Amino acid sequence: HKAMWHEEFDGLPSKSFLTELHPNLGELRDRLYKETFTTDEVVGNLSAEWAQKLGLSQEIKVGVGAIDAHLGAVGTGIEAYSLVKVMGTSTCDMVVVPTQEFDGLVNGICGQVDGSIIPNMLGMEAGQSAFGDVYSWYRQILEFPMREILAETLGKEDLKKASDAILPKLAEKAAQLPVTENDLIALDWINGRR
Repeated sequence: HKAMWHEEFDGLPSKSFLTELHPNLGELRDRLYKETFTTDEVVGNLSAEWAQKLGLSQEIKVGVGAIDAHLGAVGTGIEAYSLVKVMGTSTCDMVVVPTQEFDGLVNGICGQVDGSIIPNMLGMEAGQSAFGDVYSWYRQILEFPMREILAETLGKEDLKKASDAILPKLAEKAAQLPVTENDLIALDWINGRR
């Protein structure tokens, strides 16, 4: 998903393509990986240091790593043709389909990679960048008058208490609004969120 690796172009995109993006990227290609692995492959056992720190056995197998949201989807029990949305600082929408049942590209998604979520399944991901970060940014805007105007009047502790109350208070007020089928709905389009 993230490195544009694909078997058809011998792994990563060609040197000429990468150089067009930035001159230094083309030079990097030969030093990067040539193959990928799925999470069902074992890379080794738990090291002695971590086994001791965690009070676990060194016999514990360590699997290949993966993208956090993809493992979140595995944790939810994602299965063929179901949509899973993992929400955090970004939002990741994922679907898996058996590799042999799908041949083609889906336009407009972040990526589709064999075995990226579940081995022997084609993982498809559509991202919604800056999901949680947008709320943090909005909170900082709402905090501005307190930080810049009232900071001298309010002590640090009161300022923090007031800041921490902003989003919960907005959520409380929003929950009190009457909802009807004719209400106006406004959706932001910050950073391409859908």
